[in-house]
Amino acid sequence: MSSERPSSLDAHFDRLAQIADDMATTAEASARLHEQMAGTLPSAAEHAARDRLFAAAERRAAEAYRAHRLPPEDVRQAVRAARPGPEEMRQLADQRIVGGEEQWDSREKSLRDREQKLRDRESFLDRREAFRSDRRAERDHAAETRDHAAETRDHAAETRDHAADARDTRADARDRAADQREIDFETEQPRPE
Repeated sequence: MSSERPSSLDAHFDRLAQIADDMATTAEASARLHEQMAGTLPSAAEHAARDRLFAAAERRAAEAYRAHRLPPEDVRQAVRAARPGPEEMRQLADQRIVGGEEQWDSREKSLRDREQKLRDRESFLDRREAFRSDRRAERDHAAETRDHAAETRDHAAETRDHAADARDTRADARDRAADQREIDFETEQPRPE
């Protein structure tokens, strides 16, 4: 069973690395899309810049996962910082492109797609954080179990030591009693004249 755990952990890290790579690719595509829309969407350039920062952070996270490590805190902070807030999500939903009906339909679909991608990304980040928390909890529980087992072994060793000390004390008492009997026997024997 112990040989299965490393391979299972390896598979988790490999899956996280693949997800982070996919997120980086999606963020890069989103950045390109926002750059193209910079002329018609007021906050598109800002979105593009943030998407590129997010993509870079996800690539660094993927590298850490491939090395079977958790990403450093600055990478996790960068990923969290790249998430849009609730107000920004409302602004995305409310923005419109001025123009013909066809252009409006295309933009509305793009906004819905973008909003769905953002929801998916938020959900993924929450799941990834939950996974990390679960792994930390598992490691903490395993450490506590090992500590408890070590304490139990120490207690058992102390009990054995006490039992050995008690046996030694009884043996010493028997030796003293035997010595005393021998002395008494020698003293009670008549002396040759």
